[in-house]
Amino acid sequence: MSLRRLYLTGKLESFTIWMEKLRKLVKIFLKASSLPNDPLVTLEQLPDLVHIELHQVFNGKEMHLSKVKFKKLKNLGLHELESLERVIVDKTAMPNLERFTLHDCGSLKSLPAGIEHLTTLKVLDCVYMPEELITSIQALPSQIQHIPEVNFIRIVDGVLDNSRLTHAEDGINESTDVSRTNTMQRLNAFIDN
Repeated sequence: MSLRRLYLTGKLESFTIWMEKLRKLVKIFLKASSLPNDPLVTLEQLPDLVHIELHQVFNGKEMHLSKVKFKKLKNLGLHELESLERVIVDKTAMPNLERFTLHDCGSLKSLPAGIEHLTTLKVLDCVYMPEELITSIQALPSQIQHIPEVNFIRIVDGVLDNSRLTHAEDGINESTDVSRTNTMQRLNAFIDN
């Protein structure tokens, strides 16, 4: 029997040696690891990964999603990576990605470079992200026109706000739902995934 899911909380110096042996892993949830190096470099060696959630795992400024890697990945969540300033997505990286979540990455002020290459992306969630990132998304709709749903969850004037950009044949539509109940249900569903 081989390990299929891994949930790991706590500080790690490195995981390169033992992580590469988990070839059948489909889901990984890492939290509070504070790794000095980009964990994606190691995780991209695992061919069956479908879901990755990284919470407070990396202290670096840049993450790179390499070409022809993460072929089966459908969900990627980057959470509370305070030093992260740049995410780069190579042209053939993550060819099956459906949901990409950016959550509370306070130094990430622009869209991931190469996000337009994620042609299968259905949902982009931006939760508690800097206003500069949200402004850059709204200012450059051509980079995200292939993504059917872009969600923003943030605090605006002391109220939890849930805004959504959707793409239709007649252009981009923005809707705002300040209903605390609806927003909290969506936020809780997001956290549970």
